[in-house]
Order: sequence, then C-alpha cells, then structure tokens
Amino acid sequence: MSDVNDNPTDATRLADPVAPDQVESRLNALWEQLAGQSDQSVLRACMSNLVVLCPPDGDAGRIAEAVAGLADAHPSRCIVLRWTDGGGKVEATVSAHCAGGAGRHVCCEQITLTGGTGRLADLGSAALPLLLPDLPVVLWATNGLTPPADPLADLMAQVDRVLVDTRRSDRPAQAWSVCHRAPGGHTLHCAVSDLSWSRLAPLRDRFASMFDPPELADLLADARGVRLEWTAHPSDRAAGRASALLTLGWLADRLGWSLKATRPGPDADARLSLENPAGQPIETALAAVAPSADVPLGRLVRVALTTGAAAFELRRTAISRLELSIARAGSPPRVEAAAHRHLRTGDLLLAELSGAGDEESFQRALAVALPAAIDLE
Repeated sequence: MSDVNDNPTDATRLADPVAPDQVESRLNALWEQLAGQSDQSVLRACMSNLVVLCPPDGDAGRIAEAVAGLADAHPSRCIVLRWTDGGGKVEATVSAHCAGGAGRHVCCEQITLTGGTGRLADLGSAALPLLLPDLPVVLWATNGLTPPADPLADLMAQVDRVLVDTRRSDRPAQAWSVCHRAPGGHTLHCAVSDLSWSRLAPLRDRFASMFDPPELADLLADARGVRLEWTAHPSDRAAGRASALLTLGWLADRLGWSLKATRPGPDADARLSLENPAGQPIETALAAVAPSADVPLGRLVRVALTTGAAAFELRRTAISRLELSIARAGSPPRVEAAAHRHLRTGDLLLAELSGAGDEESFQRALAVALPAAIDLE
C-alpha cells in the first residue's frame, strides 16, 4: 500500500534535462504547452516553496504523487533535490501537476534537480535562485533524513520550516534539533515539524476518548506508570522510538508530568522517571517489539497507563484496527475493538502545509521527548 495521496491529477513533463539556469525558460514552455492542450482555463498557482530532499534510497515516484496531491488544496513550487551515487553534474527537469474541476485546471510545478552525492552543495546552490520571492520556504526531508546542514547552509538560511519524519529514525533528537544548528556562520530562523506527530493524531484522540467519562478522567490524577511499545527490527531497536517519545511527551503535557531521569531498563529499551505535579513518581518504560504481518515496522503498537484503581491500554492489532481495554479493580476488563484512521504521507504533507497540524502541542511534547531522546542517543 502506498503512503501517498490518491487524489486524481494529471502530470505533464518536459523530459529532456537542462542546466539549472535554463529552468525558468523551460517552465514557460511547459505552461504554454499546458494552455494549448486543454479546452479549460489553466490556473498557475503557488502558495509556498516546497524543497524536497530525496537521497539515493528515496522513492521519487512517491514524492511526485504526494506533490501532485497538493495541486488542488495547496499548490506549491516544488523543488526536488535528488542526489545519486556517483559524481554526476547537476541537471534539471520540469513538470506540472494539475487538478481539474469547475471548468478549470489548477496546476503547480515541480523542478527536479539531480546530481551526484558529492554535488549536494551544488544542488542547494542551484535551488536558491528558483525560490519564488515573498512566499514561505518549507523543506521536506524524506526517508527519515536529517537535513545535512553543512552542504546546504545557504539554502537552510532561507528556510522557514523543516518537515522531518522520524517514524523509523534511530536518532530523532538530531532531526528535532536541526534548526538549532547554524553552520557557515548563518543564523537559522526555521521551525521544525514532524510528520510522525501528525500521523499519531488519530491514535492520541482515540486514547484520550477512553477518559471521556468523568469518573475515569478523575483517575488520571493517581497515574502510577506508562508503558509504550513500537515495532522495530531486532538489529535496530531504536528505530521508531520517536513515536513512543512523542506520545509520552503528549501525555506529560496533558497531565502536567515532568521528566527527571532517563536510564536503561532490564526489561525495556529504556526506563524514564517522571513526576506528577504533586511530586509523585510516574515510572515509564519504552520497549521495541517485533513487527508482524498485520503491523509493520515503525508503528506505535501499545500505550498502557496504570493508575491506583485501573489500567488503561490501547493496542494496535492491525494497520487500521485498535483494541481498547479498561480494567478496574473488582470488575472484569472492558474490551472494545475500534477502527484506526491510517493517514498517508500525502495527507500528512497537506495538513502540515495548510496549517492543520497542532504545532503548539507538538512543541510542548518536545519538552519531554527531546531531552529524553538526547539522553538515549
């Protein structure tokens, strides 16, 4: 199953690569071609500059599909920086993605700059003059990549926002801190957003709904411990831990907990000590578990919270299915199956660019997630 939007769009591409300084003339030719092909009006629209980092193991096809899904709701000038193994010179291709409806086509453009691994700085330099003025610059680091700040120093200085995706990252602290690093004497003014945070939103909402009854919400004041589990390969158990750390940060923010210590645990990958507002300890365990045919790598699969009088658990049983259980002292457990809304990468990208993500809550969650990640890395 693809992780990108399925919105129907038309793509038009001028296939022959050109030098970066010929991109604007090629785009003009592309728009003339689009206007001549359609019996409907063609609207060239742009709400932001979207710079996409695509490493050698990146999926350029999925990136193009995700960008195409933006054409109708948030058209952008997309500049893909794609580096390959080797040292080839920087070349450019141009294409357009159009969404039709109501007697018109709304189109956005994609510029793909390709070069060898040693040409990353040249790719960044080639992208700079292609940025449209007076529009925000968003950099999307795909494949769990932390933007390589040194070769992209000049470009990073123009970026307003960095989108990372720590779903399978084993070093999320580096990604969350990327805007704090300023190589080459530059001052960075960007903010970081994480697609993993948006991806976890339906799960957070479902777990919070377990406490909708006031009598259950009152039990949270007596929380004693939390256990969070994610799927990872045995050889890289840290990959994907970010989802657990972000969820822990969200719980800490909502319940007023503060982080006191992080240490290895005998039966978990890490144990964290937190305190509630009254200074009482909240013992927290983070653990990686093996993936299954129903739940692949890099997914948060269990959130378990215990209080003095009850135990609450959310367990992911399939990519789109959850099991919720509440066990109160003296009563049989109440178990409920529920659907889980699986968000594709294109959906997440659109939500972030359109401002639908809950950035304030994300930053508050990082107050716990980031120092814990730094200790664990």
